[in-house]
Amino acid sequence: MKPQKLSWVTIPLLIMVILNAIGGLLLIVAGPSMSAAMMQMGDPNMTGAGELSRGLMLGAGLLTLAAAVFTFVVRNAVIAGKNWGRIAAIVLFALNLLSFPLGTILGIFGLIGALDQEVQRYTSR
Repeated sequence: MKPQKLSWVTIPLLIMVILNAIGGLLLIVAGPSMSAAMMQMGDPNMTGAGELSRGLMLGAGLLTLAAAVFTFVVRNAVIAGKNWGRIAAIVLFALNLLSFPLGTILGIFGLIGALDQEVQRYTSR
């Protein structure tokens, strides 16, 4: 039987997956647009900056998508009752506390759920 507060862990993780996926895709799509806009400004010195921003946004987008995949794997591990998933979720929620205001809210609810005694017993099998 799944604990009542398990959803306090899985729902914030799902929201984090969705937000990371959207953010990662937007970074990847916005990179070429920003590069083109910098090149259209006409300043020859901006050509290098445009290419640099394109590469940085692509890299940041790929890292954000990797974070979304990792969060999805952690969520599935928590649902399956894996202890490492709960520990990884606690780390993700603690890091999310720094992302004010939505990350803080998700982090607080997630930590309350992940530190619940029933959830701890459920994930210790």
